[in-house]
Amino acid sequence: MAAAAYRDRPKTPAQSFELNEKIEVELLEARRAEKDFLLRSDPRKADDQVEIGKAVIADIDRLRGEDCRERQFPAWRARWRR
Repeated sequence: MAAAAYRDRPKTPAQSFELNEKIEVELLEARRAEKDFLLRSDPRKADDQVEIGKAVIADIDRLRGEDCRERQFPAWRARWRR
């Protein structure tokens, strides 16, 4: 799995920049979903925020060259399963 993470890691500064930009947009989308949930009490928006959060974690791990499947987030996972 570590080899796959290394293989997926951005290889050029331009690829790192693009991945950074993607993470920034995902964080803004997560904030929008949070605001929509708070304003409209729509549970689908909370689910959207969770999915976006998972994508952000995966992208940050990819940027760092780690395999997110190898990392354990027991407290984080337990919190979102409620």
